[in-house]
Amino acid sequence: MKQFANVIREYTIWVRSFRIVNVLLPYHLYILFGGLGVLLLNDILIQLDASISLLYPIGHYSFLAGIFLTLAAEHKKYLPYALWGYVFYVLFPFKSFSLYQIIESVIYIAAGYHFMKFEAAEWSNNHSLNS
Repeated sequence: MKQFANVIREYTIWVRSFRIVNVLLPYHLYILFGGLGVLLLNDILIQLDASISLLYPIGHYSFLAGIFLTLAAEHKKYLPYALWGYVFYVLFPFKSFSLYQIIESVIYIAAGYHFMKFEAAEWSNNHSLNS
């Protein structure tokens, strides 16, 4: 966990050196969950046969940008929930599952779980040092 904390710290320093990141950073959760919402909206519209072709790339790239911005943000505690929400998006119609969907879901579930564990360890380390 300590090595991952070092990687996140160095990533944050590097990413915050860009001006656009500092402008977008206060909105990282809006970008993250907004992208997820756009992806779900696109899936719902596909189910209704009323798809808009630009929704998927907008949602996908904003979700990925939200992940990278959230990793550079001070508070990262909502990132696991976004990853698990993406699993909901991947499995959404709940009619049939391909091997790709199952593997992708397992990867995002595991990443969310391990990131939540990392955040809990970081929180307890910070609070035990401050006490």
